[in-house]
Amino acid sequence: MADVAAEYRRVQSAYAQPTLTLISKPSSAAIVSIFRTMFSTEQPTVPTARMHDQVDALLRDLRRADFANVPTANGRDACLKWMKDGWLNRHPDDDGNEVYSLTANALDGLKTVERLTKDRSVSLSSHLIAGLIRHLRD
Repeated sequence: MADVAAEYRRVQSAYAQPTLTLISKPSSAAIVSIFRTMFSTEQPTVPTARMHDQVDALLRDLRRADFANVPTANGRDACLKWMKDGWLNRHPDDDGNEVYSLTANALDGLKTVERLTKDRSVSLSSHLIAGLIRHLRD
């Protein structure tokens, strides 16, 4: 019993980390969708004012589409909350302009969602290819 209690505490601690809070909240689908829309490997930072404006517009679009659990804050307030939650950093870029970037915890959460949302046919075809290669080697 003591082992399960210790394990429970470890797991409970993990669920309190920003990575898991990002992907396990009722509003997670909206927040992750916004992060995936705003950031990419080609666009790892977004100027602060533009981020506020675009997040505001994206939240409005999600509300208009009548999705559940969309944050009610405006773009600026949402970004500030997401900073507090450990998902966004705000810092100066090389030119001294303030930008947002995703934290390592947010990136981990996005990678988890990416793995879970990949097209199943891609996964199936890679398993088939791997099986074919093994068969040809034998």
